[in-house]
Amino acid sequence: MKKIGLFIAFVFTSWCSMVAQDTYYSREATLKLTGQLNGEDLHLQTSNVNVVIDYETAGIDMRFEVKTLNTEIDSLDKMLSKSNMKVHFSGKLGLEYINTANHPPLKFDLEGWLDINGSRSWIKGRGDLYHLGYSSAYSCVLSITILLDTEELNLPFEIPGIGDEFEAVMQHALLELDKN
Repeated sequence: MKKIGLFIAFVFTSWCSMVAQDTYYSREATLKLTGQLNGEDLHLQTSNVNVVIDYETAGIDMRFEVKTLNTEIDSLDKMLSKSNMKVHFSGKLGLEYINTANHPPLKFDLEGWLDINGSRSWIKGRGDLYHLGYSSAYSCVLSITILLDTEELNLPFEIPGIGDEFEAVMQHALLELDKN
């Protein structure tokens, strides 16, 4: 129960809706990136990730603009805020479908294409789906972790002093699928 409580603490408050019976849309998932710049820890975060999840196929589509990232380093935040770069991930969760009914914690792999301003890379990660049995607003919490090798990303630009790896963690609350 404590694990679920910790995940809830990290989950954003968002306005979400079921637009189609098997597709879930949200505009405010949370993404945290952790790596190094010039040998120092660097943390970037945005709560403006647009997510589309197909509950029937476990397909996922995530998008955000680089200018929404925040580092709490004034000079870097100012540079990021002027960026017009877009990031898009389109992939598949390693599940047959998204189960919003009561279930034990599920662990899975995921893979898909990461497109950063037209530069595409095939990436893999892992994820967890936790059911929130006592929540009236959300059914599950989806957490995805991807280790990004900056050399393999084929970034369309160079970042002096950037570390070799970044960890990307996306957390997202899911609505219960309407069973009617």
